[in-house]
Formats: sequence, C-alpha cells, structure tokens
Amino acid sequence: MLDEIIPNIPSMLGASLDKPTIKVFIIIGSSLTTTNKTIDIEGKPVYSGFTWDIWKKIEESLKDKYNFEVSFSPEKSSNYNIYVNDIATGKYDIAIGSFFNTKWREGKIDFSSPILIDANSILHEHETSIVSNLQTVLLRAGRLILYLILMGIFFGILLYYVDPKRIKQFPDFKNSKYLFFLRSIVTGIATMFGEMGFLVENPSLNIAGIILIIITMTIAFLYIMFIQAEITTVVINQSGKSINHNNIGHKTFLGWKSDPVPQKLKRYGANIELHEKISVDNMIKKYLNNKDKYRGIVLPYCFAYKYMKKYPTLRLSTDFGNELGAFVINPTKQTFKEDVNNVIINLKTTLQLQNICQVYFGNIDNVPVCSLT
Repeated sequence: MLDEIIPNIPSMLGASLDKPTIKVFIIIGSSLTTTNKTIDIEGKPVYSGFTWDIWKKIEESLKDKYNFEVSFSPEKSSNYNIYVNDIATGKYDIAIGSFFNTKWREGKIDFSSPILIDANSILHEHETSIVSNLQTVLLRAGRLILYLILMGIFFGILLYYVDPKRIKQFPDFKNSKYLFFLRSIVTGIATMFGEMGFLVENPSLNIAGIILIIITMTIAFLYIMFIQAEITTVVINQSGKSINHNNIGHKTFLGWKSDPVPQKLKRYGANIELHEKISVDNMIKKYLNNKDKYRGIVLPYCFAYKYMKKYPTLRLSTDFGNELGAFVINPTKQTFKEDVNNVIINLKTTLQLQNICQVYFGNIDNVPVCSLT
C-alpha cells in the first residue's frame, strides 16, 4: 500500500508544478471599482472591494488549473493606460479593475466578459445663479430671434419680387417702390413673428404670390413652435441645475489624461483640461476654487460616486452614454481568458455577481450598474 502511495508523490508534485502561472495585477485605490487596502490590528493588509471580490471568486474556481502570482499597484494610482501596456507587453497576464473599452486599448489587449455597467459622467456643483441662468436663456432666445428676423427679411424680399402687383392695393405706395419694398420687408418680419394679417390682407391673387404666402405662413408657424421648444428646453436645463450633452459645448472641465471618458465627452463639444498625476480630491479642490473657469470634473460614474457623498454640494450628471467595465487580459492567454469568462458568466447566471455589486453600489439612481445578467 505504501509502495503505491510513495511513487505517486512526485507525480502529484509534478502536476502542481506543471500548472501554468498567471501573473495577476490588482489595482489598489479608494473608489468603488478598485481594490481597497486596509491594515488590521495585527498590522496585516486586508483587501476588499467589488473587483477584488469578483477576482477571489475567479481565483477559487480556477485554482486547480493555474498558479497565481499576485502583484499590487501603488495606492491611489489612476493611469490605467500604463497598466494596459503592462498587460500588452506580458509583464502581467490580467489586471483586476474596471476598464472601459477604447480603440487604442482594443488594439493592445483583450477584455473579459463585462462585470458592470458604468457611465460617462460629470461631477459638478449645483448651479444656483439666477443671473447666469437668465443670461443663458436670453442669449439663446436672442440668437433664435435674430434668425427669425433674417428669415422675415428674406421672405419679404421674395414677396416684393414674386407679387409686385400688391402695390396696387396700397395707393400711398404707388409712386414709391422704395416704401413698398420696406412694407414687404415689414410684412415678412411680422409674419415670422406670428402676425399673419400683414401677409394675407389685400393679396393680388397672383398664383405665385399665393403659393409664397402659404409657404411663408407654414414656415413661420413651424419656426415659432421650434423657438418655444428650444426656449423651454433651455429653461428646464438651467432650472434643473443639470449638465447634459446639449449644454456642455465650449465649457471647460477637468479630467485625467489616461481616462477614456474625456474623449467621449469631447464629441459633445466640451473642452477638457487633462492632468496626469492628480488625485480626485485635488481636482475637486481645483474646480471648487476656480468655478468661474471650470464647470466640473469628468470621471466614470462608479469611480466618482463616493465623492458625491464625500462632498455634499456636488452632484453627478450622466447624460453622456453608458460603458461596460471589464478586466483586461494579455491576448496570448486565450485559454485563460475563456476560463475567466466562463466563471464570470456563471457568476451572472447564479446572481452572485449582482449580489456582490449590490453590496458595494446598492441602488444607484440613473445608471443600471448591477443589471448585467
């Protein structure tokens, strides 16, 4: 019996040694999507967090197939593109954190099955300035009214040339085409402002003139409705103290250079001042001390969520699209990637992933963070 056991010991050890080694990189930070590190009363590190808990489930499921060599990032590190390069060059095989997909990243590494739904967001203070709100409304209304006047002038000129016989209906203008021209301009402008009487009174019954009158009245009616809708939208946006994709154009925000969110928001016309080595707390201080220059801070929603609680005057606006968060994996580790994805899919199927998510995020408004199935 002993002879049977002893010869098997080397083979058992060999089987363990033959398991491929996976180099795991854990991102340490204070956000809800990084691993949090604390020290217990015995001076030993204790790790926790959404991505950490998911990784421990994966590690437990795959421990018989792989050896894991775990490394940790510096605390409060934020340059995820450096970690993408580390994965791409083979320094590590998998990075444990919530990574958004970008074209640049996709060309270097592979993504695991998604672990949460995040959002492009802006962390900003409530805007309560009545003067600022009124200025925004008046500027928008003034621009629309200017277009209205220009359209009125255009249709007035058309009316003058398309229906010149109208001059016979105005005896005072028979000897002055200049005054009749001005009358046509005033008629066009008045029509665009909704005063149709100027246009329909005393028509010459010229077919071309009648067609022009119908077209002008229709366009005037539709444009006035458009102006009302636009002004209503501006007023709601201002009174709601919200920032959205309609009102961030030409405004300046703060953001991280390595974060993909600023690039997503630039497509809406936002100006973003990018920084490399600055903490969220310091960015918040810079924003709050220079509110005349900056409108907020561009961050992933799940990353910024805890700071909204830390700074009660701040809020998050999320009208800029959702993103899928995932781990990143070296593209040469296809078998390992498939194994990781199978575990993640199983965690979703059994609702374990959603339960872990609820522990850290709870019921977050606006973003369906824990809704992956």
